[in-house]
Amino acid sequence: MLEGAAAQVIERMRQACLDGVRLVSDRQPTRLRIEEHTSGPPAIWLQADQSDMAWVIVDIGERDWSKLAYQFGHELGHVLANSWQANAKPAAPCQWLEEAMVEAFSLRGLRPLATGWKDIPPFAGDNAFGDAIAKYRQNILHRYAGLAESQGLTRDATT
Repeated sequence: MLEGAAAQVIERMRQACLDGVRLVSDRQPTRLRIEEHTSGPPAIWLQADQSDMAWVIVDIGERDWSKLAYQFGHELGHVLANSWQANAKPAAPCQWLEEAMVEAFSLRGLRPLATGWKDIPPFAGDNAFGDAIAKYRQNILHRYAGLAESQGLTRDATT
């Protein structure tokens, strides 16, 4: 992997996700740590100490930039929801709402990331990868549309 390549992708996704977002919480971390694990799901590491650092865990393959951006955007959404401190344990009955919001946050960020990648790629000659990011996003949206259809959620609500 190119030296610093993952950091460039993460920084671009952070900018894409936060573009136009006003942070008003007084509990946001002052630092982010992003760590790649070779197995397990992406997550926020809830630290027992009183650290001011949010710790994001991602699980990607070599140069899997779309997946990295998507996972990071999702976990960054949890950070913005203040679910990065030790007492932020996910629980029913409302965890699904935060999950839906951070998923939308990540998918929203992928759109400007794709456009920006096409216009000014982080790696020389890699403009076309912007289309791959857009397709990755579209595939996720299609899966959600299929799920909604299978659950009868796309019918006219007035009937």
